[in-house]
Amino acid sequence: MLTYNNDPALKSALLAEGQRHLAADMLVKGTYGNEQTGKKFKGCSIGCYFHGSHDEGLTKFQIPKRVTYFADAMFEILPEPDNTAWHVQWPEAIPTGATEAEINFVMDKLQLFSLRQKAEWFGEGNNHHCKIMIGLFDRVMRGDEPSAEEWEKAARAARAARAARAARAARAARDAWAARDAWDAWAARDARDAWDAWAARDARDARAAWDAWAAWDAWDAWAAWDAWAADLAAHYRALRDEYLKEMQALSQTIAVRVS
Repeated sequence: MLTYNNDPALKSALLAEGQRHLAADMLVKGTYGNEQTGKKFKGCSIGCYFHGSHDEGLTKFQIPKRVTYFADAMFEILPEPDNTAWHVQWPEAIPTGATEAEINFVMDKLQLFSLRQKAEWFGEGNNHHCKIMIGLFDRVMRGDEPSAEEWEKAARAARAARAARAARAARAARDAWAARDAWDAWAARDARDAWDAWAARDARDARAAWDAWAAWDAWDAWAAWDAWAADLAAHYRALRDEYLKEMQALSQTIAVRVS
């Protein structure tokens, strides 16, 4: 797999579509698409690009689902107008011709970046499970992939802490592991109860997909939104900037490789 099928024209076509969506005021949060007869289509970023199908992003453009689900979550969480700018930023940042392994490495780095920020928020004594996950992702960065058993052990501990109503850090750590695989539950976001069902999905491969902690945390914090809004917005803006920076670095690596 090479992103955009290693075809710059394919990437250009997708970006042109993104600009068309912006010009036509088609973007809206909370739905993959509204196609009511006689009304202008409106949808989220993935709804406009791929008609809500993450499979289309993979099969037609060779964009891994880790990226499209991450982009989906970020579009929903970033405040306006940051989220509409993000609609073009995220596919534009993806270099043409990147391998799946290269993309996974970038996404793992973003995961680690976010977990470290959250560990600081929770403070000493409340971030034990975040620290465990940080240790596992640190090993990934060094090329020492933890075993499936190690990921599962960390997930079980985080779930147990959450069941005991331990600190929010436990939920963040649990989500950081579980959603690396289970993105299909994003479609169930209309039902709040479905979020917990998502976490219980089969763990096929600990590195198969990007996690949904971003949306999960925002959803859980909704009742306390006034208190959390500023911190959350700052966190996800920083995460956006980190994504753009890491993809730019990958672009440079690929340029050297093909020169």
